[in-house]
Amino acid sequence: MEIGIIWIMIVTLMSNSAYGMIAPLLPLLFKEKGISDEWVGIIFATYSIATIVSSPFVALFIRKIGEINLIASGIALMGTVFMLYGFMEKMESA
Repeated sequence: MEIGIIWIMIVTLMSNSAYGMIAPLLPLLFKEKGISDEWVGIIFATYSIATIVSSPFVALFIRKIGEINLIASGIALMGTVFMLYGFMEKMESA
């Protein structure tokens, strides 16, 4: 149990650090693509809202899936989304 808590702390630190690294650059990229400031705010708010809404549902699956599998799935999903953000440079302007 103790190792699971340590992993959760490490993964939380890493994911928040990754989010913190793209947060200052993403609005600049959005503005370059012609996306308004309102939509940038909505995009960032959606991340926080999705975290709050999904947390109780994820908690229900911890015992079924297992802590390590859930953490690994979360890391994979977050990494995939961050890689998709990297492809935004290839998108055409709005």
